[in-house]
Amino acid sequence: MAAQDRSRWNQDLIQQGLSHLQRAAAGNELSEYHMLAGIAACHATAPTFERTDWRRILFYYDGLMDINPSPVTAINRSVAVAMQDGPAAGLAALDAIEKRGNLRRYYLLPVTYGEMYKRLGDMPRAVACYKEALALMGNEAERRFVRKNLDQCQ
Repeated sequence: MAAQDRSRWNQDLIQQGLSHLQRAAAGNELSEYHMLAGIAACHATAPTFERTDWRRILFYYDGLMDINPSPVTAINRSVAVAMQDGPAAGLAALDAIEKRGNLRRYYLLPVTYGEMYKRLGDMPRAVACYKEALALMGNEAERRFVRKNLDQCQ
């Protein structure tokens, strides 16, 4: 999301989405869809990537984990932790996920580790993680993204 040109985002559609979210939030039930919409709203309303409200996004991920905990949501939450509290905190969150062992063959786990190590400046570990991810993935578009990050670390 950091590389996206926010000036190209359709503000009318964003406002419509926010209006729908406000109406949906008026009910008595809170679902995972409310949490996901809240996360999307934080991204959509941030004027820049750097001004994203990561504290609020982390709040929504915590709520999502309460409602429907999943390893994939936990990975996404670790990114929010890293953005809020720094990459070392994000790594600690990832380590807790990895200990469960149910994502060992899921390429986004080593990709996320790679991003954390890259942000910490530990390029050898970042490279190793990106290479591990490449060995697990099949989608060429995703492979190009990971190769680009790998090249930046070498």
